[in-house]
Amino acid sequence: MGYLGSHDYPCRFCGKVLSRKWSWLQHEATHTGALPHRCPVCERSFGNTYRLNRHMQSSHTDERPHRCDECGASFAVLASFQRHLRTHTGERAHVCAVCHKAFYEPYKLKRHMRVHGGKGHRKD
Repeated sequence: MGYLGSHDYPCRFCGKVLSRKWSWLQHEATHTGALPHRCPVCERSFGNTYRLNRHMQSSHTDERPHRCDECGASFAVLASFQRHLRTHTGERAHVCAVCHKAFYEPYKLKRHMRVHGGKGHRKD
């Protein structure tokens, strides 16, 4: 770990250094399981404001501005729409460094790496 500047916030749990206090607070919450952001409509709780806002947009509005030209499916959240588009293009950008199997989603690659006995990518 390098020099910690006055605006560096190291995680007490894993040592990751974040440059913004709010990022550091949200990151540490991933270790503790804290869910301080509550939906005012359904009272579901979230670990950060981004996830709460995404939930509000996708669950409590009828607005679905992202429409697929290929099949007509529509999405409230841009990231969900972009993920959907990969099902039409066949793009599998997340490739296992061990066996070269490819995945649409990074979390699926991370899960797959367990078959090789590791949590992440192999370093050559």
